[in-house]
Amino acid sequence: MSDGGRQASKRLLSTQNPKSIVGMWLFTVFWCGISFPLFWAFAIRSRDFVGGFVGGLFSLFGLAMLYATVKMTLEYSKYGQVHLALEGVPAAGQSFGATLQLPADAAEAPVPAVPRTVVEAPAPVRAAPPRRVVTPKYNDVMTAVMYRDAAAITQLLDLGWWVDRRDTNGVSPLMAAAWNGDAALVQLLLQRGADPNRRARGGSVLDYAGRSGDAMIIDILKQAGAR
Repeated sequence: MSDGGRQASKRLLSTQNPKSIVGMWLFTVFWCGISFPLFWAFAIRSRDFVGGFVGGLFSLFGLAMLYATVKMTLEYSKYGQVHLALEGVPAAGQSFGATLQLPADAAEAPVPAVPRTVVEAPAPVRAAPPRRVVTPKYNDVMTAVMYRDAAAITQLLDLGWWVDRRDTNGVSPLMAAAWNGDAALVQLLLQRGADPNRRARGGSVLDYAGRSGDAMIIDILKQAGAR
């Protein structure tokens, strides 16, 4: 390293060195030794407002110096002397290198490990499959019976339609199926819970079956408990 580099390195010595700390302590003790008695003499003993005010300012400055000196002493006791060594004489407008020199105990001090935090990505949210909307072919069971559509009757009953829902004349779907002479629909409605003993203005379910003249339907109804 050149002489200029050595001089620059010396100029960049940390102020936290024994000589500067001793000087700070001497100045702090000297200042506090003058300001504190001065404040006591003017403010407390003589009760002089102006003198006490000035002495108080000097005392506050002394306390600040005492705090700074204690802090500097503690930092030096922890880190020791630190200085920056320049690699050559820096020129205006040019970059330069430097080496930060630390005490051996500070350089070898173990660096605390930083705990590794693992952030897990949230699980993908699966969208619910779209619900299938079932639109029945007919609006009621009676209409499906009139069209002799067994599949439509089954669909309506699976969707919750009432098997014995009557029309405006009080006729139930079972009465209409028996009147039409459709034995298959009569059996289907009975299997799905239709009441064989309902009555309307035109009579019972057996009366409507008699109008069709189909003996098989009458026999099916009687086996189901129709009276």
